Amino acid sequence: MAKDYRMIVAAMRSAERGKGLISGAEPEHATYPYITISRQAGAGGTTFAKVLAERLNKTDAAARPWRLFGRDLVEQVAAERQIPPHLVRDLEDASRTWLTDIVDSLQITENAPDESTFYHHVRLTILTLARSGRVILVGRGAPFITESVGGGIHLYLVAPLDVRIERMADQLGLDRDAAAQRVREIDEGRESFRKRYWRDRYFGPEAVTLTINTAAGSMEELVETVLPLVRARRDIETAAG
Repeated sequence: MAKDYRMIVAAMRSAERGKGLISGAEPEHATYPYITISRQAGAGGTTFAKVLAERLNKTDAAARPWRLFGRDLVEQVAAERQIPPHLVRDLEDASRTWLTDIVDSLQITENAPDESTFYHHVRLTILTLARSGRVILVGRGAPFITESVGGGIHLYLVAPLDVRIERMADQLGLDRDAAAQRVREIDEGRESFRKRYWRDRYFGPEAVTLTINTAAGSMEELVETVLPLVRARRDIETAAG
């Protein structure tokens, strides 16, 4: 995790030295392939991403391993900005602009950014990590942020609602009604997040490389469907380089 943290800090500082990295950037290609994962609540995104990272590091060994960045990325960006990490853990999952309300109510610091300013730093970090390649980026609008960076494999994890509710109940120790409510809240929060920052952008199966129903097999089996895509993309990028 210490190495991941240093990589994030280096990415943030590299991004901040550059201009025009988010909007109006010329199309480019990552140094190596990278993966983004979008997911429905309860579809098992975190578990899938961990299994995928482990499998890639066994089958695609290199001097620089594949790195996984999810919620910890947001927390570590917050730490670099001297914002208490617990204040920003729900970025993407909350149904309202939460950071300004929390900071205002607690009077954390006069220099604390609002949500859009903070998310700007998250976007820059995600973009720079994607450009470096060999990273798995979970959520936080990564498919939209990285659209100018070629070499990416964009996954969308889904599952039937009943399955997602059952998983949420097991994960959080909730009864079915409470789990169903939590699934709805997270899904609504993610849709609200998309509309705040990517209002005019469609997101669905047609917007990604591969949609995976995580109820269709074990995580290990489903991860195996992704590996040929990574190998093919790596070979293409190597040949182009």
